[in-house]
Amino acid sequence: MPEVDICVGDPIHIDEHIFKLWLKGLTVPEAVRQYDSLSLAADQERRPVAQVLPSSVSGSPEGLRSSLVAGETSDQFLSYGMLETWLTSVPPTLNTQAIIPIPPPLQSRLLDLYFSFDEHCLVVRELLGRKLSGRLRSNLDDIAEKTGVSLKSCRRQFDNVRRVFRTVEDRPGCLVENIQRTFLLPADLARCGTYSSGM
Repeated sequence: MPEVDICVGDPIHIDEHIFKLWLKGLTVPEAVRQYDSLSLAADQERRPVAQVLPSSVSGSPEGLRSSLVAGETSDQFLSYGMLETWLTSVPPTLNTQAIIPIPPPLQSRLLDLYFSFDEHCLVVRELLGRKLSGRLRSNLDDIAEKTGVSLKSCRRQFDNVRRVFRTVEDRPGCLVENIQRTFLLPADLARCGTYSSGM
């Protein structure tokens, strides 16, 4: 009789703030430091970790909270690494995979965030007018240094722009509609000057 491995787990909870930190290319310790520096009072959607701890847990609340946040962040980063395969496929197959069940509205939000640019579009400004070649991709460390955006985030943005252009550049019809249909992106992001201009 063949051996079968089974993994059972709780449904995944995707924390949008941690996802944004992952998209920035931060490491787990960097993300934990940024997460801890947030004012929990200002974030109405997130419950402080101390509220969900059982009263029988011993240890200093700050140390315990930091340990839990580090563990949760690490778990989230691993999940996002798995999701990236489905986010980057053409068309994105996040809605057809069954390994990590994600509600449709959250799937759309993750795609929107994954294909979005850094806050001030610094990386995109550096890419404008350049040929999106493998050589440029290997020199993204210069752009990362110049813009202050992490190399991982620069690569993600570069790969997204290149993937969109290569996929829709020769298709007949409206460029924005082709981007929307192919990559399941919202209209405002598909209309974004970078994606629809042809760089």
